[in-house]
Amino acid sequence: MIFKDKLEEISSKTSQEFKKMVNSAWLNQTFYSDLLLIHINGFHELDILKWNNGKSNQLNPHVIGPGQEGHSEITHYEFINKYRQSFLLDTPYNEYLKEFEWAPEKQKRIDTLLDIEETSIQLEMLVYLKIWEADLIIKRLYQLVRLINKEPYDWYFKISEFSRDNTATGTRSRNH
Repeated sequence: MIFKDKLEEISSKTSQEFKKMVNSAWLNQTFYSDLLLIHINGFHELDILKWNNGKSNQLNPHVIGPGQEGHSEITHYEFINKYRQSFLLDTPYNEYLKEFEWAPEKQKRIDTLLDIEETSIQLEMLVYLKIWEADLIIKRLYQLVRLINKEPYDWYFKISEFSRDNTATGTRSRNH
């Protein structure tokens, strides 16, 4: 469940920090379009070099767009957004908790709320997985941190697809 009052409380505490983070990335980018490249997903696609055979105009392997990392980004976003829209409550959190105060005549309502809560918890775990397993989200966070640290945009960043992937420059695990 997403409680609007809790969301606003957290947002009031974090929004300024997010603004500082993005501003830092803006000021520290090494090339004026690095932040834009995060948004439009710039990447290096070696396969494009194979398409150049026999052509006088060589195609550039530096491209933009969803690429392999963004393949399922739209469906991830749609799922997360549907959850957000379906489970956002205007009822303040403290008032919601009062709904669970037991009384015999409230048993059916409490059971219904518990069922909704159980479903919400399962959906929240799926949202968590979609965020932290989605390559494009991981890549964007990686690139944002690079800009904040005054490092250039990494056109060649690639998350490993399997344990013996020797073409990757990053993994989902910080231990590798």
